[in-house]
Amino acid sequence: MDDVFLGVILSISSTTIILKTFDELDVKTLKFAGISIDSLIVQDIVAILMMVLLSTIALSQQFLGSELLLSVFKLLFFLTIWFVCGIFFIPTLLKKAKNMLTDEMLLIISLPLCLMMVVLAANIGFSPVVGAFIMGFIIAETAPAEHIAHLVRPVKDLFGAVFFVSVGMLINPETLY
Repeated sequence: MDDVFLGVILSISSTTIILKTFDELDVKTLKFAGISIDSLIVQDIVAILMMVLLSTIALSQQFLGSELLLSVFKLLFFLTIWFVCGIFFIPTLLKKAKNMLTDEMLLIISLPLCLMMVVLAANIGFSPVVGAFIMGFIIAETAPAEHIAHLVRPVKDLFGAVFFVSVGMLINPETLY
């Protein structure tokens, strides 16, 4: 069982770090980057299913198909919400409010939308990162996506710094000896 968990852990890459690297190298618009990002999305979705399956097996020492089916149903429900919001609700909302959208309003609208999807993902039982990632895709498909990305960049950099500092603080220096 330990080997299976180690294999799953090693197979999951950090989508956020790869996207940040592509952004810093300014290669996000190249074809290979798009293919890489697409495969990372599929990998994240499969990783959710693997984590549910492995946690079920680890707790019960047997394969429970009902837990896996419930997880797949939750994932399909979440993706349906993603599709409906991304195609209908959010672009329509931004088009209707186009005249009132100042820089501050765009920031005030986009960040809470992201946080709402994070809360929804966490309540369904998925990683909050998946919710933020999905809302990022939804917002990226709207008309003012470039402008929103410019406005959110300082907030993104702040959270990135907090993330790396918090991960660094988890390292126990005594274990390095």
